[in-house]
Amino acid sequence: MRTRARQNLPEASPSHGGEGWGEGECSSNYNVPVWGRGTAIRGRQYGFTLMELLVATAVGSILAAILFTLTGFGQRSFAIVANDSQLDAKSRYALDLLSRELKQATKVISLTTNSTSATLVLTNANSAIGISLTWSAQDRTLILNETGDTFLTNKVLLTACDQCNFTPYNHALSLNMGAASLIPAATLNDCKVIGFSWSCVTNIGTITNRLSQSSQIALRNKLN
Repeated sequence: MRTRARQNLPEASPSHGGEGWGEGECSSNYNVPVWGRGTAIRGRQYGFTLMELLVATAVGSILAAILFTLTGFGQRSFAIVANDSQLDAKSRYALDLLSRELKQATKVISLTTNSTSATLVLTNANSAIGISLTWSAQDRTLILNETGDTFLTNKVLLTACDQCNFTPYNHALSLNMGAASLIPAATLNDCKVIGFSWSCVTNIGTITNRLSQSSQIALRNKLN
């Protein structure tokens, strides 16, 4: 803190011999100090030391790395949840559509399945509609084809489908230790229930997201 030196100012004296100043007069010997004119005022300079700069840089780098990691983790988690929701929505859509179409079928025409492909062909004699399901391991798709007299439908039900199976059953049940299960049909003419299962797999970075679905659909309009 800077302090001013207190100067002893001369006592006021009249400019003429009489006591006091005359009217309208002032003292010419009254010295008033002028501060700042021709005077260098120096203040202390404050700053960071080299050690303080290094510590601040290290702390900032750590905080930036933590923020970057948390941001990346949040984006990846959001992508995984969105992908899982998309797979689930597609699987439910395919299941609903197959349930509606297969329940109206009257007969199973052919069924072939192996590790690389699967094909199921049915017919709806009441509406003169042919129905076929085709899975390809190479294309990883499950496609529904419907043919009729006046229309042709080709729908991709599933993508990223790595496995798909069709199994024909009859209405007979088998009991094993209290658990009931359908007996596979000996021939396609005996098929009254279609069992199917599929598995869809997607990869997000190093994380693999898998969704499996299985169900059994009865052919309600099956002709004996």
